[in-house]
Amino acid sequence: MNIGPCSLEIHPLANIEIHTTGAGEALWHSRSADPQCGIKCAAAIDGTITQGWYRFSIEIAAVGGAITSPRLYPAYGLGYTEEDRIALPEPDAYGKIEALILFRSDVRNLRFDPTASAASFHMNRFSMRRVGKMRAALFMIEKISCVKFPGNTFARHVQGLRLLLKSMMKHGRRRAGELIYREYRQLT
Repeated sequence: MNIGPCSLEIHPLANIEIHTTGAGEALWHSRSADPQCGIKCAAAIDGTITQGWYRFSIEIAAVGGAITSPRLYPAYGLGYTEEDRIALPEPDAYGKIEALILFRSDVRNLRFDPTASAASFHMNRFSMRRVGKMRAALFMIEKISCVKFPGNTFARHVQGLRLLLKSMMKHGRRRAGELIYREYRQLT
């Protein structure tokens, strides 16, 4: 299953302002260590994002301050809770954050906290694409393999697949998936 990308609309919720620069670009300013943005998925039916695996992607570049500890807060019906928080990786050298996320239930509202400190930044190219379990597993194995087996790409892929198969044989498919997801979450 591979559902097309969902264009995301981001708007300020709390402790953050958006201004337009002279060049017409949006410049975001967090006023404290807890800036909060609301996210709406343009393709979501009735504003609800269905449960499942998603690849989340955003480009974010600090102009002043730093982007630290970005995270998502899905609201499954009882509001935003720390228990449901999804830690995201910090931006790479090009300002891109890319992560695999699992919504364990349908999401009524989604909050994005871009940083845990006061900062000014640009945010662009927000997207979220629903992916099936196999694609999710391959994405996680790739990320885990990059950390565990640095170096040659082909060898890294072979080691990653060995890791997956060994885990499936030892624990069964479902338990192997849970263990791989837990290990992937520890990378962020």
